[in-house]
Amino acid sequence: MGIISIAESHARTYWERAGRTLNPDGYAGRAALIVATDSLATAVVAGLGERGVAAKVDRVRVDPAIGSAEVMAIASTAAAEFGGGPVIVPMVIGTSWRIYAAPTGDDLTDPVVEVIAPADQSAGDWVPVEVVITSLARHLIPPARATKAEDDLVSGGRQLSPGTGERGVDMAINR
Repeated sequence: MGIISIAESHARTYWERAGRTLNPDGYAGRAALIVATDSLATAVVAGLGERGVAAKVDRVRVDPAIGSAEVMAIASTAAAEFGGGPVIVPMVIGTSWRIYAAPTGDDLTDPVVEVIAPADQSAGDWVPVEVVITSLARHLIPPARATKAEDDLVSGGRQLSPGTGERGVDMAINR
């Protein structure tokens, strides 16, 4: 078994322990949700890497669009049609994920895009990791394009951290 299938199995086990909800009761349920989504994030980052998309496991976040408890997130770079800047994706377990512009603070605000898995690809409340990876990969930049974006930034091209002129978390994830 590879890292993706091991991480997915681990995520499913802890999803069960969290009570199969994004708002579990008690400390044990919330901890299980974080472990489940950390494993899911690990699998997704590995799968994106196999597809040439640079990403990393970010940190625990709350997806404000759905009011989830804390879940692990990934950081990457959006494709040009979605702004081309650094993004955060909370790894909620479900059939859709929101891609947010990376904030300068802690709070995620308006999603750049919502990614929805094909309806026929889910097994109840679980979407196989390969489907999550394929769904997200279409909206993120592979390293070669991100490197070009970084070159544009250094030479005075478009900003990757909207409104700041700072690099923040942008291209460090693509090295």
